[in-house]
Amino acid sequence: MNHYKLFFTSVVGMVDKQTSRTPGNKGFSLVELITVIGIIAALAAMAIPAFNNYINNSKSARAASEIRTLSTEISGYYLDKGSNPATLADINRANYKDPWKRDYVYYNFAAIPALPLPLAPAAQAPLKDILTISNNTDYDLYSLGQDGNTAEVAGVTVTDDDIARFNNGGYVGRR
Repeated sequence: MNHYKLFFTSVVGMVDKQTSRTPGNKGFSLVELITVIGIIAALAAMAIPAFNNYINNSKSARAASEIRTLSTEISGYYLDKGSNPATLADINRANYKDPWKRDYVYYNFAAIPALPLPLAPAAQAPLKDILTISNNTDYDLYSLGQDGNTAEVAGVTVTDDDIARFNNGGYVGRR
């Protein structure tokens, strides 16, 4: 054992030049900590937008699935009663919320009289495609999507995230 090295290291406090750290210094250097924090920040900057996109896509898929289920329940009501329900309350879905915590929009063409366009709110006017042709002939059923806005005619920026029923139930998806 090297008594000279032990004496100067413990009593005088001299540092051994052959090792990078003294026996009492067991932490990380500032450069090492900043490097690790930078790597973690870069990984988080890539992961968070991907995770948010995944969450929005899963909410859209859930809304489409729920619209298909509601459409099936409305078809069952039609078979029992001979007409579509006037509101979703008729099939016990009055407070049924979409994944964004908003009510689904249901517009039965036979139950609600058509209002002139300046008086009709966007949520009670029949949905139309880009060519202003009605998407359905029996009823409209849709979710307002993440932003909570919609327009009567598709192709507008606010309709990009709406999940709707098209072609009398032949297709359910983004508008």
